[in-house]
Amino acid sequence: MKQKIYFLLALLIITPCAIAQEPIGIFDDHLDIGEPGIPGTVEYDAGSGQYLVDAVGATIGNRSFTDEFHFAFKEMSGSFAIESKPWPFDDMGRGGLMIRQSLDQDSIHISLLMSSGPESDGNSDLGSVFPTFRTLKGGGSIRDGDPFDQPGGFTDEHTGPIRLERIGNSVHFYTKNTAGEWLWLQSEAAAFDETVLAGLAATTENTNEIAYFEFTDVQIIELPLNVMRALPTDSLEKGATLTNVTLTAKARSQVAIATINEIMPMGARASNIQSSAGEATVNGDGAIDWVLTDFDGEATLTYDVVLGQNSSAAWRGIFNDGENRDSFIGGQALLPQAPEFTPLEQPLFIDPSFPTIVQVEQGYWLGAETDFGLMLDLKTSEGISVVAMTSSAQSILEIPISIQESGTYYLFGHVRSEDGNSDSFHFEIDDYPAGDNSSYWSVSMKKNFANEWVSSSDPAADPRSFQLEAGDHYLYLANREDSASIDWLCITNNPNLDIANFDEETEFFITREIDDTEYQTGKTYEVTISRPASGSFSSEMSVTDTPPAGWPISNLNASAGSAAINDQGQVEWSLTGVAGSQTLTYSVTAPGDDIIGGLFEGTYFYYNPIPLPGEDVIAKSFSFQNVNVDSPVAVKLVNGEAMIEAEDAYLFTSNDASLPFSIRFAPGASQELYAYAERGGGSSITMDELDFVFEITEPGTYRAIARTRTPSGVDDSFYVGMDDDIQTVTIGYRFEGYIELDELGVRIYDDEFHTGWVGVDGNMDLSWDLTAGVHTFRIHIREDGSMVDWVMLTNNLDQNPADLEPVTAIDDFMLY
Repeated sequence: MKQKIYFLLALLIITPCAIAQEPIGIFDDHLDIGEPGIPGTVEYDAGSGQYLVDAVGATIGNRSFTDEFHFAFKEMSGSFAIESKPWPFDDMGRGGLMIRQSLDQDSIHISLLMSSGPESDGNSDLGSVFPTFRTLKGGGSIRDGDPFDQPGGFTDEHTGPIRLERIGNSVHFYTKNTAGEWLWLQSEAAAFDETVLAGLAATTENTNEIAYFEFTDVQIIELPLNVMRALPTDSLEKGATLTNVTLTAKARSQVAIATINEIMPMGARASNIQSSAGEATVNGDGAIDWVLTDFDGEATLTYDVVLGQNSSAAWRGIFNDGENRDSFIGGQALLPQAPEFTPLEQPLFIDPSFPTIVQVEQGYWLGAETDFGLMLDLKTSEGISVVAMTSSAQSILEIPISIQESGTYYLFGHVRSEDGNSDSFHFEIDDYPAGDNSSYWSVSMKKNFANEWVSSSDPAADPRSFQLEAGDHYLYLANREDSASIDWLCITNNPNLDIANFDEETEFFITREIDDTEYQTGKTYEVTISRPASGSFSSEMSVTDTPPAGWPISNLNASAGSAAINDQGQVEWSLTGVAGSQTLTYSVTAPGDDIIGGLFEGTYFYYNPIPLPGEDVIAKSFSFQNVNVDSPVAVKLVNGEAMIEAEDAYLFTSNDASLPFSIRFAPGASQELYAYAERGGGSSITMDELDFVFEITEPGTYRAIARTRTPSGVDDSFYVGMDDDIQTVTIGYRFEGYIELDELGVRIYDDEFHTGWVGVDGNMDLSWDLTAGVHTFRIHIREDGSMVDWVMLTNNLDQNPADLEPVTAIDDFMLY
């Protein structure tokens, strides 16, 4: 280890502006950001191209609004990539690549940092890649790591080179695997000027200590295209007209097709569009499409825009050079350019029928101003989010609201987490959060904003309900884990809303509710179709709902518009020209005892037909007959195979109060029943499983076929295994995997059942050599919402699983 002796000589104490640049390697200069207790430096070996950077200073974005570290940098303009292989010499700090606007301590920056040891930041179980960024000058920071099993995260196959690509306002993160391939990790954005600083950064996370980071294979590569935006003002005036918003495209080399899609702020309207080259048009969404063919050099586009009535305005335009990732247009992207917390002066009026959004930056600190920070996030409609800077339940934002009608209310938020150390807040109404599980709101989505119901763990509730009397109340959002982010909160009295696609521009909801979903012969059920809407919404809309065949309809009633039962037994509801929130109700009566359930299928037409969300099944209640059985009875294979219905499998569970699987009704399932994973298993395998027990007389090679339904990428897998193999599963063991959905190994995300060979990641031809006797194929919970209809065990390895799908009668496709 090299030794350093620092001499404090009065002759060397000079002002920063008088310090001459000290080029080193490919970099223009290097210096300390902030005032670390020990100064840093850089050594460069021209022969090997190695840089040895002193890691000094308190932090880069670790719960801080300022940074303190050593930085070797080069001034860069336009689009470029910087890459290197960092290596820590000491078990201390973080080091890696940084793109920074300025040398100010509170400058915006986007960095990809590598931790130096297992103790660093307490994130050792989540890998050693740390995307770290501050996207507003003086704003909050995010600094948490990546799950080790995420593509591009640091694992045994991703241990070395890292890369940042600055294209416009976007910075794309990459790591290289052992096959020499760059794998995209994630992308973030900040409002960068044309010229930025790119280089090597290292901090010890302790201002009075020093460590060393080695950087090899360092290079900066210029990329072909950059597009920048200039706004004529730095402030925001609602409804103002801005003239000569300017986009400037610059190409270092010829670009065959440059595509620019300029997305104006919410509620804004563009006019007077002029371009010096290429073709510019306004598309159906009101955005400007600008296409430059065989483009080289520089071109400009200008337009005027009338802003909406929102408290902030975000320009979220993107561009592409035909080779690299889509990226946000560079330059100014937010008004006001320097946003602040703006607490509400009066309680926010809560609409009694339509969900009401409150921007979290309208909250008032009950603790220190440094408990929360503002971020620029161009993935959100208004461009501003709030990030937790502490992990204390005493760090609280207070938001006053005014309830107009007493009742039960629910809240959901537009939230984001980075990893398992940044995935929760505390939340309460009218009382400060207790800091325990009763106010613990878990956020499940990772690295992107998504809508999540406010929940609690004790008692378990998702969504959590709040009984509120008419009058003024206070929402209390408190920190639990730093780096968790929130954009807005929304208050509603309807827990059945399909919130997944709700945003600030949403003007209405539609949902179906059924007063009771348990089937009883001859019982009459009331069905309610609700359309909560803003008072001004009156666009053309119609609804068609189809009750189960043979269920008589009665008591049709609509609050507005026209409703009728057509010749096909469907309910039709026209809402053309009808404003605000409306409802339709009707009754259906269940037929005889030979029915186990019924499915409601509906659509609403709003420009295009869209499936009607909400409750859609009335069914008998079913439970597993074989739970924790000591001696399961095996199903004997006939001619080398046997099919076992999921509802007939043996359920084993370690928690009788919360069963891992339930039996549900679906007309498309075999025997109209299937097994549904009620909860996830996370990264560990528990004893919560379905066992398909079978007996073979012919030893040999066997495979499994399954019929499954996986509506999305977060509910598309189980843990699977044969006999006792599942007991030895550890991370990376071959039976940690997925049930593939077709014979090609392609996962299909929809609401239909699909039949395919059972496979795992890396082994789509999964098979077992089995002796004669009794065996058990096991399915363990992994992701909640995954569904399985049946499993077949077979030694017929040449068959096509698709041939096992039920044949659909031709009448099902005929129109009458």
